[in-house]
Amino acid sequence: MRSTLRNSIAAVAACVCLSSGASAEPLRLFVPEFSGPEPIGKYVMTTLFFEITKAFAARSPIEKGVWILYGHEPLEQETHDAAIRESSWPSVRADIVVWGSIRNYGDGIIVQSFLTITPLADERQVRPEIWSVHTTGRTDKTAKLKIGLPRRYYEFEPFRLSDDAIQKYFSPNGVPLYSSRNDGELVGFARGAFRIYTSENGGIQLEGSQGVRGWARLPELAEVDIQAITFSQSLIRYMRGDWRGAISALSNIAKAPETPQALRIDSLIYAGIAKEKIGQSGRSEFEKAYAINRLNGTSARYVIMGRISDIERLRRTGDIDSVVAGVRDLSRFIDSTRALFSLDDVWLREVGRLLNEWQFQLDRG
Repeated sequence: MRSTLRNSIAAVAACVCLSSGASAEPLRLFVPEFSGPEPIGKYVMTTLFFEITKAFAARSPIEKGVWILYGHEPLEQETHDAAIRESSWPSVRADIVVWGSIRNYGDGIIVQSFLTITPLADERQVRPEIWSVHTTGRTDKTAKLKIGLPRRYYEFEPFRLSDDAIQKYFSPNGVPLYSSRNDGELVGFARGAFRIYTSENGGIQLEGSQGVRGWARLPELAEVDIQAITFSQSLIRYMRGDWRGAISALSNIAKAPETPQALRIDSLIYAGIAKEKIGQSGRSEFEKAYAINRLNGTSARYVIMGRISDIERLRRTGDIDSVVAGVRDLSRFIDSTRALFSLDDVWLREVGRLLNEWQFQLDRG
């Protein structure tokens, strides 16, 4: 095996506290070293690892949660396929991979990051991210429509490292290590391969290849609004069933003016599904996502699902007039967006069958 991975103390401490009481096996996230000039790729990986784990520091005993692993080497290739391939190693088995590259750009350095949701995420026994709507047709048998993640691959906006960060990361001495998290004396430097021991607000404890252990302070990247960090944190909350935490985090991403269009659309979709999971309507979020790009078949699919969910809630209340209006509007929306779907779309065919059954029931009074 090319890379050596360790489940550090920092990874053990990175657990999600679920308010929903859902039970699921730990979600595994892998952060390999970023490719590019040494040693900066290693330190960017360390900072990403540090920032992601901060969001999931356990405040109470947790049986199962999130494991965040780090790699000592970059991916063999800078592709999602390589991320999937290396995530399948027995020592990794990661559901999510956050990876990236570092490049010279003009007189500065640019960091580009990516996120890959791997097929291993689909093998979990409990998958809170799957959204199902249960409804009944003319035979009163329960039918179920379900829908999964809107996308598996993400590319985030690149950002420029500050001059101070470049000077620090390219220092031949390595990353300075201190005797304590917030102050204390300089005890040495981390150079080459190093091990992460634990992380707390303001610092991360490392041991360099020379055997020196101490606290590194990584403020330069932490002060940058790195989309890979904020979205990864939000996605982990979503895939673990922390619905209220996901709604808050994803709504903030969607509202941020610097968020790219594709990421804004998916953040709205995730937030809408999280609302549905706690019994609220996510239609507003789905409609906003679709309004951003009316040629996006993915967001149109979630609009349809959201409207079906709303209609089913109305059916349970017995508000027939509203059900009739909802079915009529949904049929019109499907007709107007049919060109966005393939002719043999199985999911849309199931939707059509459900609408026919609802209309049959309404016609019979």
